[in-house]
Amino acid sequence: MRVIEHPSALLSPKSFVLGGDDLFGFAPSSGYQELIVEHPDASMRLDTMPLDHLMAVLKLYRDRLSHLAAKPHINHVQITRNVGKAAGALYEHPHAQVLAMPVTSRWVEEEVTAAQRYTGAKGSCLFCDVIEAELVDRERLVSYNPAFVAFAPYASKTPFETWILPRHHSSGFTHIASNALPLLANLLQTVIRALNAALNDPPYNFVLHTLAHPNSDSYHWHIEILPRLTTQAGFDWGNGFYVNPTPPEDATRFLREALALAEVVL
Repeated sequence: MRVIEHPSALLSPKSFVLGGDDLFGFAPSSGYQELIVEHPDASMRLDTMPLDHLMAVLKLYRDRLSHLAAKPHINHVQITRNVGKAAGALYEHPHAQVLAMPVTSRWVEEEVTAAQRYTGAKGSCLFCDVIEAELVDRERLVSYNPAFVAFAPYASKTPFETWILPRHHSSGFTHIASNALPLLANLLQTVIRALNAALNDPPYNFVLHTLAHPNSDSYHWHIEILPRLTTQAGFDWGNGFYVNPTPPEDATRFLREALALAEVVL
């Protein structure tokens, strides 16, 4: 494995100073952008990596995020993987992108705000309550193990969207214990194999949502896996809603059937 500066980096480590006025503000593209080359074999995939190697990849994710989050003025860190041209992949070689910025992510901020509002009203973590409800209901539950759970979100943005979350509360991926990495690696491969079997190796985006400075009782880090099976059109862009033609309950059933068939074949 190798960590290199992103060859097409949009960010660079420079002073972050807001400029402009109330109407037209601007700021320099400050931050850090790295590429993690995950395996020497260009044909290797996340779901076919030896488990111990995938554990090492996840550990490297954790260590790079921790290192970058400790730098001055960094308020957002993320890991993304783009698989397939339709998902924006620049290279076929297995890789991940690491991003660290002084500004927060709009998507994570929306989740943080909703989670804080829920905690203020209910006194518990929104994500933890959803996890417990999904484990009981099981209708959208793809798979789980003692440390992690994978399910299709109730309000999935895309067909076959799948989330992976720790079952015990944690707001930062950088706090994941090394002895939990085998369980995360195993579940991650289970989900990717199910998606590949059910959808014939679809292009997908893998996005890690986490806090750069994890100290929240209401937020919960998670991985979002988003197959790129549809495109957003005027309806989506015009009103902010996502059109998803596949209910998450149906997607979950297809994924579980793919996993069951794989077990029979094995």
